[in-house]
Amino acid sequence: MKHGFVRVAAAVPQLKVADCQYNAEQVIKMIKEVAGSGTDILLFPELSLTGSTCGELFYNRTLLKGARAALNVVVDATRGLPFVVVVGVPFLKDGRVCSGAAVIYRGELLQITEGGDTVFTTPEFSFGVEMGDEAHQVLPVSVRMAANGADIVLGLDSSPMIVGGYDAKHQSLKELSARISVGYVYVNAGFGESTTSAAYVGATMVVESGKVVTEEVSSDLKPFITMTEIDVDKLRSERIRKSDLWNSVEYLKGGVDECFIDHSVTDDFNLTRRFAKNPFIPEDPCTLNVRCREIFDIQTAALAKRLVHTGSRCAVIGISGGLDSTLALLVVVKTFDRLNIDRKGVIGITMPGFGTTGRTYNNALELMRSLGISIKEISIKEACELHFRAIGHDGQTHDVTYENSQARERTQILMDYANLCGGLVIGTGDMSELALGWATYNGDHMSMYGVNGGVPKTLVKSLVAWVAKEEMDAQTAATLLDIVDTPISPELIPANENGSIKQKTEDLVGPYELHDFFLFHFIRNGYAPDKIYDLAKTVFNGEYENSEIYKWLRVFFRRFFAQQFKRNCLPDGPAIGSVVLKSNIPSDAVSAEWLKIIDAIEE
Repeated sequence: MKHGFVRVAAAVPQLKVADCQYNAEQVIKMIKEVAGSGTDILLFPELSLTGSTCGELFYNRTLLKGARAALNVVVDATRGLPFVVVVGVPFLKDGRVCSGAAVIYRGELLQITEGGDTVFTTPEFSFGVEMGDEAHQVLPVSVRMAANGADIVLGLDSSPMIVGGYDAKHQSLKELSARISVGYVYVNAGFGESTTSAAYVGATMVVESGKVVTEEVSSDLKPFITMTEIDVDKLRSERIRKSDLWNSVEYLKGGVDECFIDHSVTDDFNLTRRFAKNPFIPEDPCTLNVRCREIFDIQTAALAKRLVHTGSRCAVIGISGGLDSTLALLVVVKTFDRLNIDRKGVIGITMPGFGTTGRTYNNALELMRSLGISIKEISIKEACELHFRAIGHDGQTHDVTYENSQARERTQILMDYANLCGGLVIGTGDMSELALGWATYNGDHMSMYGVNGGVPKTLVKSLVAWVAKEEMDAQTAATLLDIVDTPISPELIPANENGSIKQKTEDLVGPYELHDFFLFHFIRNGYAPDKIYDLAKTVFNGEYENSEIYKWLRVFFRRFFAQQFKRNCLPDGPAIGSVVLKSNIPSDAVSAEWLKIIDAIEE
């Protein structure tokens, strides 16, 4: 796999203070361990050829000569090896001893840099070097490196371990990499350093745009290598979005050397890093709880502002017994509570149609009763039959007209009832449906304010389950959890002979967990379809055949472009996260370039 991934490795060798020859041997041993792994960059700690705790010995020319001789041995050992090696070494510059990073490639010492003076460029990625605690400076060297095109920053450190020190470094690197959209590879000196006045425990960390990809702290005092991949493709997409930020630091551009390395990234490796199956949903339960509360608060705060602005004390919402209308209703009820408005001002209207099943109908009524809102039931069957006759439809053919007429009839009822009571129609459609255009134009596509438009379907499930657990009594929670377990369906065609849902959305447009995976990586990371496909094959291995993933990926891109016209005239609603379906994509944009990539995929 290639797709813009760069494999990096951070090595913590065991060393002996001031024994340069021994240290070179340990470095070479780890270089040989990495050989053949598809690694692009191998990084060692600061001053790893001498040890960082040599003290006054750094001013002794014998140590400096020994370090240079050891470096030459390491350089010679890299001949024929197709990856960059960066190792820490002391060197003389303008009559002073400096801590430097020796950048080596295929038996050639390219440069010894203090960091911040050179951007090393290959045909597929660029990197810079940062030494010691420079990441903690007011204006870190890494910012200058990134401003001059570095995708990856290599941080060589030799900091002693102090209480809270690693946590501070951890947080600092996350914030830094998020701010400047770089991959940061960090390695700290480990076992073997002098303990005369401090202790050293080796540590490695790879951070990508604010998220820790992998990290390791030595627990057994042995040398170790941490290996993973940095997604340069993603970082460059983020950088494009932050063009205004880089314009603001224009003064940092230039004044650095560029060193070209004729190195090509191999595509002959499998990813070692994990990608989440549900990228919108935090895997850690505690983080998920915090995220759900935050999202629910955003939704209720946004709706509260709209209600206060319009002076409305009435909200009208269609309740189907499905996931989306359930979440929207929970948001409305919570908002009314926050504004100290009687819940009776929430008017839930259930509108049974030709495909309504007993399960969803009963859940809709039970939910509204348990929440103490006003309940209305208005069947759409008679109105739709009259409409069918008026437009010359036989009422028996279950085509798009049959289905969309029902959706538009429901929207008409909601809009007119809102006019009657002086209220707002609250939309229920979620972001996944909007991405696919799985909404009837001027039907469930339309409302006076939409609270779910920033929430993908997979996250809707988590939110409803969270509300059931954290906010509701046992009876209401039981209803909510049954709604979570109900198959997703618009219920626009009659039920099967057992009275169960016949029309299942995911049978028609594909599994939402796949579509949400596609959506996240297309919008958030700017991935091309072939990259999304290869990642999905890895993530969903054993759950979906490659042919299924390919089929639904094609459906996703075809529908995403074809249905843009619906997203260009959506009602207002709050953005929730970093994935936003913007309305500034032309309705006439075509999917040809993306489908061309999909056509070239070998399943």
